[in-house]
Amino acid sequence: MGGYGAVIIFGGVWAISTVSVILFAAVQNHRESRHERALVPQILPTPKSASEIAKQAASEAVFWGMVAAAYVVYRFKSWYRGHGEGIEEVNE
Repeated sequence: MGGYGAVIIFGGVWAISTVSVILFAAVQNHRESRHERALVPQILPTPKSASEIAKQAASEAVFWGMVAAAYVVYRFKSWYRGHGEGIEEVNE
């Protein structure tokens, strides 16, 4: 196959197969979401007690504290790499 024929044929095959896979995935996703919505019970959630709310708040505070500590360490290391680690004066 010389010229542009190969590009046209193989490009068309690629485009058609890509579009068909995307359409199949979209149809499957739509069908599954409709099925799952039908299975969801229509019961209102029970209110949480104060101890459950406190446990959840403590857990979230620990998580976000760890995230903040990791961010501070990252920023400090980034600053340290640029300001002191690789810069040394050589006395001759």
